[in-house]
Formats: sequence, C-alpha cells, structure tokens
Amino acid sequence: MDENNQPIVYVVDTRNADHRTTQGGAVVPYRPPTPIGARVVTPAPVYNPPRTVYVQQPAPYSTMQSWFGNVSKGEVLDLIIQGLVALTPPPDAPNSTGDVATDLGNLMLYQGAVTLYEKRDEQLRTLAYGLRKLVR
Repeated sequence: MDENNQPIVYVVDTRNADHRTTQGGAVVPYRPPTPIGARVVTPAPVYNPPRTVYVQQPAPYSTMQSWFGNVSKGEVLDLIIQGLVALTPPPDAPNSTGDVATDLGNLMLYQGAVTLYEKRDEQLRTLAYGLRKLVR
C-alpha cells in the first residue's frame, strides 16, 4: 500500500521483453485511478470464534462390569451355564450283585443314564454358546 492507502498492483509486461537476456518481463507499477475525494475502504478482519467441541463422557460402569471387567453379558451367561454343567455329577456306577441277569440289566440302565447325562451336557453347552453369540 502506498501513502494514500492505495494498493500497488504490479503488471508484468512480457510483450516487448528481450527473452535472450532476461528471464522475465519488465515490471511496471500500476495504481488504479481513484476519483477525487473517494475513500478507500478496507474490509474489516473476519473474526472466527472458536468452535465448540462436545465430548461425550464414557458411561459409568454397571455392577456387572465392575465385577467381571469387560466381559459381555453373553460371556457371563456362558460361564454360569458351563459352571453348572461342570458341577452336575455323572450317574453313579451300579454295584455288582453276582447275578449275571441283574448285573446286565443294571449295566444297561447305567449306560442309558450316562448317555442322557452326556446329551444334557452337550445341550447345555450348545445353549451357552448360542446365548454368548446372541447376547452382547
């Protein structure tokens, strides 16, 4: 800006420049004409207020999270059901009576009870796995 607050514009005129000796053209200062008595108004600086950033606070821990850490509800149900399965006792083996017919009948009943026990065990473990996947 010059003394009258006029912007100085430099016009680069390369039409008549000798390109063999100089790299650029001639620089001629140019001031646009202003009417007499006109006032040059410069724009006021723009004030950008700081942006408000909202941060969501983490949710407080529930009772279950404080007991089990970061374990999901499904994993807790899985652990409870597997604990119950582990604590369920298998059927007792039959005692020998000495009679072959009675011992064979008792052995067949025992094999049926073991099969039901294993089936129930597998059903509960499958239920626990399914609940673990469904409940997050």
